[in-house]
Amino acid sequence: MLIIYQKRVLKVKLYITFKTIMSVFVVIGTVFLALGVYHLDSALISIACLFAIASFILRLEMKDHLFDPFV
Repeated sequence: MLIIYQKRVLKVKLYITFKTIMSVFVVIGTVFLALGVYHLDSALISIACLFAIASFILRLEMKDHLFDPFV
């Protein structure tokens, strides 16, 4: 019983960590996109796209890892 509870607590902590990291990626990506459009700099816009891709991959990883019944 204690092991099942510890796994649930670990999943909740992992979920919060994934959500926090994804939120940080979205905020940083938005900042880089705004700066890139403001300065008309394609390098900043491409960095914003990379952060968007990273947050999308993290979202897929979160969905795959957290809802796996065998973990």
